Amino acid sequence: MEIGWTEIFNSDSLTLRCEVLGISAEWNYTWYRDGEQIPRDHPGETLTVRSGNGSYQSEYKCRGIQSEHPTQSKISEGILLADEFYRAVENLVRMFFSVAVLIFLSVIVSDAFLRRMRRIKMSCRAPGEERDQTSQLNTS
Repeated sequence: MEIGWTEIFNSDSLTLRCEVLGISAEWNYTWYRDGEQIPRDHPGETLTVRSGNGSYQSEYKCRGIQSEHPTQSKISEGILLADEFYRAVENLVRMFFSVAVLIFLSVIVSDAFLRRMRRIKMSCRAPGEERDQTSQLNTS
């Protein structure tokens, strides 16, 4: 069983595909959600899961059934969509946290840089300039 992408969002729909590999015969597919068979009009290889009703917090499995011969494949390993959803949320939180840290560091670095530049400007005077100011103060 495979899904098209690894991150989904709550407003998305997701299409799961089941395929029996290595055999060219016609197969029908039975889908299971949390161990219960999903009633379907069309026993195709794809199942579209829409958000709502806890469908993103369920485990999905499939099984191939060959109608010509009494043959069934093994039930597939399950895919737990909740993991995918929470991984997407986790990635968004990491991204926002990283941006916040970068902005914070930029403000700190730029503020420290500006203060240092002001100190450099204040202390950069010609050597004779300081003596002249000192001698003017002493003569007054």
